[in-house]
Amino acid sequence: MRRCKRVLGVVALAAGLSLGGWFPNHAEAAPYTASKLVTNGDGKTYMEVNGNPFLYLGIQNLGRIQTIGNTSLFATPMPESWLENVFEKTQAAGYKTIQIVVRWSEVEPSQQGTYDFHLIDKYIDWANAYGLYLDIVWMGSNSVGGTKLPGYGTSGWRYVAPVWTHDKNKYWGAGTAKFSSEVFSPWLTGTDAENLHNWEKSAVRNLFNHIASYDTNHRTIVFQVNNEPDQHANWTTNKAGVIGRLDDLAAEVKNSNYVVATRVNLTGKELDGDLNTSHIDFNGADPYTTSVNEIANLVLDTANSRMPYVAENNGKFGNVTSLMLTALVNGGFYDTFQLDDHFTDKGLYDPSVSYVNWTLGNIPALRPGGEKVKRLNNAMLQFNRIIAAASKSNMAGFNIETDNPVSSYDAMKIAGGYTIGFSANDSSVALAVNKGNDLFVASDTAGTTTFKTEMQPVSVQKGYMSGSTNQWVSTGNRGYTTNSDGTYSITYNAGEALRITMPSVFLYEAEGLNTLVSSGDSHASFADGSLSGGMGDKFTGDGIGDYIQYTINVPSPGTYEVRVRSKNQVSRGKFQLAINGSNQGNVIDTYSAANSYVEYSLGTYNFTLGGSHTFKFLITGKNVSSTGYTLGLDYIKLVN
Repeated sequence: MRRCKRVLGVVALAAGLSLGGWFPNHAEAAPYTASKLVTNGDGKTYMEVNGNPFLYLGIQNLGRIQTIGNTSLFATPMPESWLENVFEKTQAAGYKTIQIVVRWSEVEPSQQGTYDFHLIDKYIDWANAYGLYLDIVWMGSNSVGGTKLPGYGTSGWRYVAPVWTHDKNKYWGAGTAKFSSEVFSPWLTGTDAENLHNWEKSAVRNLFNHIASYDTNHRTIVFQVNNEPDQHANWTTNKAGVIGRLDDLAAEVKNSNYVVATRVNLTGKELDGDLNTSHIDFNGADPYTTSVNEIANLVLDTANSRMPYVAENNGKFGNVTSLMLTALVNGGFYDTFQLDDHFTDKGLYDPSVSYVNWTLGNIPALRPGGEKVKRLNNAMLQFNRIIAAASKSNMAGFNIETDNPVSSYDAMKIAGGYTIGFSANDSSVALAVNKGNDLFVASDTAGTTTFKTEMQPVSVQKGYMSGSTNQWVSTGNRGYTTNSDGTYSITYNAGEALRITMPSVFLYEAEGLNTLVSSGDSHASFADGSLSGGMGDKFTGDGIGDYIQYTINVPSPGTYEVRVRSKNQVSRGKFQLAINGSNQGNVIDTYSAANSYVEYSLGTYNFTLGGSHTFKFLITGKNVSSTGYTLGLDYIKLVN
């Protein structure tokens, strides 16, 4: 790996100089927006980096803190140059985003107004060298509630505030942080409090103005506004004041010459809508949980965060890939804490080789869960922009129904307009994403697994999406086999990405169609996570001859295969479909002793005209074991 070398230095700002006038070429530079949140037509909010959808999956390390060696947790001092290892090892684990701590005391170490950006410059150089993007985890006046101070405890690395602000009574008298009596929270009111706050604002603004001139490849993409600020002593009694301070710091980024997305992380498992401020783009939580349900609930909370995400979760967990995919298929994103074991036992890498012994060019072993992360990351990177922008209804996750994946798995699910399955005997998990007529798939398997489709694929290719053209680049064709049940199997090998091109499909969600029902009967939409879009339409008939009729808009004349998906259960009846008054296909019995989800092929129909056509589901009877004449319809699908 070739390493970049640039001249690094310190920038001095006289105490009386006005903000923005200290670095002459900044005044000439037009502000550049490296990243922002966007919401697409499907309602999915995601990050856009340098104009493209960005798959926000990061892994954190504590930056220079790992090298200072003055605590019992990590006693071995190391040279600053060692930090290149965290960039190399982040890339080796398949990540594109490195979340690295930057302390205020590192940027403005000796006196107010004198800035030292040499470490930031190194981070940018290493990001360029290893093809990574920087997520700056700012630790300033409210890092886990505040800062430690000399004479109060032994964790010197928590001296996140500059030494010239260490007057406890003057600046840090608001109380102790919730989690530690050795961390002191800053005052929120008074002249000294305003001075401290303004100094930190100036540090952030000058940091990003410097990045504007140095980071010409735009590798810096996110700014975390302090760390777990809900630990501030006054969070409960003056939450608005704490959040106001955070928003002010985010505003400095937004008003600098280099604009990026801004975020906040909170302890616990809940997001906070009060953080949807003018300048804070999104907030996440640090749940430290192995529960897929808890991860799903967190990222589904779009009311309290514009882009819900898991801000920190333990890298040691064996089911990290299950948690990652759970976040993604529920519309969120996922970050891991942390790369190595320097701060308690949470590293993705195996601690049998201590991080202090890491050397460049030698990649140590990952923990078993970390190896799975690496394989999944490398596969998903081949179509990462598609994943980033995909709506929940266009994604399916496999073997993530339980906290730990089962050893033998076989299931079919819906991704967009297509039914796709995954089968494995090695406890692997998998992802399928639909875009247009294509299904893109990836897995964390270390060997060989199988994807299955209900319809015959047009083609299957191994390859990747080009970062420069956003076009698929094929590296080879992949065959498929026809199964006895009429499905089609496709072999998947570790680390690869496949594009499965399918016939054109027009999907009509039953709950969203214009409807007519027989006299005295009713229908209503209902929620079910196993249905396409999470919703279906229940028709409550009470006898033979009852019906529900849908009107759909066929895009153009032609012959289409007609498919209908149903939620079958004990109260269901039999139906005969009629299209424009003519029976189509056989009578379908939707009774099932246990809930099941079935897609039926009802033959082909020639539409001589495009436009509106009626699809009538007539109740013709019921199974002898059925308790009723209801139907539970998911969708009507036309395959061209």
